[in-house]
Amino acid sequence: MPRAFVIDSNFFISVSRTRFEGALEDLINWSKESGAGLHTGVRVCEEIRTVPNYGTKATMVELVERHFKVHNVAAEKIIALQRLIGVSAAPQDTDLSLMALCAELTAQGNQTTLVTDDFKITKTAPKIPQHFEVISPSVFLLQVSNESEGNRRARMRDAHRKVRRFEIEYMLARRDIYDAQPKLDWLIDSMIGSLSTAANQAVAPPPERAPVPQVPDSAPGEELDDVQALDYPDAALSGVMQFGATGTGSIGAVSVGIAEALIETALGLFVAIPAVWFYNYLSNRLEYFNVEMDNSSSELVDYFIKKTAAA
Repeated sequence: MPRAFVIDSNFFISVSRTRFEGALEDLINWSKESGAGLHTGVRVCEEIRTVPNYGTKATMVELVERHFKVHNVAAEKIIALQRLIGVSAAPQDTDLSLMALCAELTAQGNQTTLVTDDFKITKTAPKIPQHFEVISPSVFLLQVSNESEGNRRARMRDAHRKVRRFEIEYMLARRDIYDAQPKLDWLIDSMIGSLSTAANQAVAPPPERAPVPQVPDSAPGEELDDVQALDYPDAALSGVMQFGATGTGSIGAVSVGIAEALIETALGLFVAIPAVWFYNYLSNRLEYFNVEMDNSSSELVDYFIKKTAAA
């Protein structure tokens, strides 16, 4: 079954915020080699038009319009989906357009996945008859790294870690707006599910494909040796290779990789939570000093006014 990945704007924003060079180019090359389709919407292109792309001279929206299938979802489909989900529970129009696109791709016989960090979509997607999976940007990069080899695998794994850190920090920064615990559970469950799925699938040699043109990793004359030199161990992928070689195995083959991911998540929270607490504490102290200075200045001005009037 052909695979189709529908990418939300927050994926491109997350990758850009990490300043990771060449991540989008690596993703495009992986798509061409694996045969997986990359899709997005016209509304998404408008939202990322000013989002910078690091590592190449091409802007992010230029690469998307050149190498992604950009769809213009009709307003009637968005309205119909909004009525199906319920107006009060429905996400924003851009998200609804991507959900309608996922439903259409699924109806066409694709195994469809929506890549977004919008937790509201995960709660409303099951109401749509045409099933599609919803994963976060960091989990998507983890899946891509598991299907890649060599230098690209190391680069995509590094991008996955940077984006995951950004997702956690952004979620904690908005903890006063919504309860962060359900979204954190979803991120962890999705990551574990991605590792388990990769481990339980039989690893078969990829079919022979005609050579495809590669998107350059960087502009002419630019080198990315400092990033390309990173080579992180991937215990989960080793477990997948063991399954492929023997045809048997257990959860122990991937438990090391899962444990590594959970430990890194815990360490990220260990650093992020105190940082946010200290930031709020210092912000409140600064606001307190500002109020005190305003009061003192007002009292001083009143004093001089009274002295002048008495004289």
